[in-house]
Amino acid sequence: MPESESASQQGKKVVVKIGTSSLIHENGELKITEITALAEVLSQLRKQGYQILLFLLVRLARA
Repeated sequence: MPESESASQQGKKVVVKIGTSSLIHENGELKITEITALAEVLSQLRKQGYQILLFLLVRLARA
């Protein structure tokens, strides 16, 4: 395989499953530091040619 082929041409994918507790504090505020870090990692992977599948596992609060 030629070195010039990107990761997406090679069919490389990254699957990320993340739950609400990883993104939101118990008091309902966003975990900005964690969200920013995740965005930076995913951005770097995209720049390397990876396809990203992001699954957000959301638990709904009871009223």
